[in-house]
Amino acid sequence: RQAMWYINSQKDEGLRPHHIQSYGNPVEQTWQKVYQAYQEACDRAGLVDFAELLLRAHELWLNKPHILQHYRERFTNILADEFQDTNNIQ
Repeated sequence: RQAMWYINSQKDEGLRPHHIQSYGNPVEQTWQKVYQAYQEACDRAGLVDFAELLLRAHELWLNKPHILQHYRERFTNILADEFQDTNNIQ
């Protein structure tokens, strides 16, 4: 449960394992390795979790600005129910 909380919290901030700064903290380094192992296992199995779906969309828009522009033009307004329950990546 703690591992999933850690992994999801990193993904919610838009961070991949190699983006995380551990600053020599052995606990942070361990969690970073757990995240990396989890991501590799998901990749091998062709699986994604909900946070991964959001992170992939975020990365797509960062790396392909023309796609972001397309959706900005197509959806000029959105309604977010329960906005207080969203995270940074959402």
